[in-house]
Amino acid sequence: MIASLLALQITFFPCKGFSIGMAIHHAMLDGKSVSMFLNTWAYLCKHNKNERSLLLLPELRPSFDRSGLQDSFGLESAYLKQWEATIIPGSELNSRSLKLMPDLGVPSNLLRATFRLPREAINELKERLNSGKQLHLSTYVITYDNRKVYYVCSVDCRSRLQPPLPQNYFGNCVAVHHMVAEAKAFMEENGVAIVAEKLSDLINGLENGLFQGAKERLVMLRGLGQEVQKFGVAGSTRLGFYGLDFGWGNVEKAEITSIDRTRGFSMMEFGDVSSGGIEIGVVLVRQEMERFASLFVNGLKGLQSRL
Repeated sequence: MIASLLALQITFFPCKGFSIGMAIHHAMLDGKSVSMFLNTWAYLCKHNKNERSLLLLPELRPSFDRSGLQDSFGLESAYLKQWEATIIPGSELNSRSLKLMPDLGVPSNLLRATFRLPREAINELKERLNSGKQLHLSTYVITYDNRKVYYVCSVDCRSRLQPPLPQNYFGNCVAVHHMVAEAKAFMEENGVAIVAEKLSDLINGLENGLFQGAKERLVMLRGLGQEVQKFGVAGSTRLGFYGLDFGWGNVEKAEITSIDRTRGFSMMEFGDVSSGGIEIGVVLVRQEMERFASLFVNGLKGLQSRL
């Protein structure tokens, strides 16, 4: 089988700069590897002026060593079988396949917007939630909004494997985990704390094993009906896209456009990494977007008034 692994589109805006569009195949790359690729590209553009040879920084030298990876849970065949059934419904696994999933399309009535949450507001949320039960309140946890969901997330396995892989491991090294929540819990006075606790339990549960129940989880998530709302997060607050510099200064704007099709949301850090703020990318129909924007802005004003 043959499939495109990477596609790039560069658009030049005279006197304004340029944009880089990228599409990747997740059989080859995860978000951290994409970030490494872009950072290496930017480093070479910025520093390789007239030099014929330039050594990469250690963190930019990709490691392709997979000898330490063990599939003791038999996940490779399980995932390949599910992938084949997704591409060709009703088919059985008969060969390794890198074929693309059918085009999900983008409805014409959707709007995409970016909302910024500054470090001060994040700290205020952490303090308010930590006034009760002590939780694992990372930036990732307290950014989640309160809707009825089967929430699916990808976990970077590099440092969690035994033995761990180096941070410059190049490939796809993520595991899928999920959280289930009830809508009625979100409507309670402490609904945000309830959601934060569920996410905290998910993250703390990773210590019990990255792949425990992975086969069962895959079948369960694939089998959920249309009546269940499912979505996940794209990106991470640790990928460093805004720190990219091709020689003309840092990136002005970064967006993850796959959420147009998946109806999930995206997260990444913005601006100066030391500022600690994050960006949340959201795709909704117009009426939902207007309501969400109003709730977000008013909630942020409420937090800032307490600072």
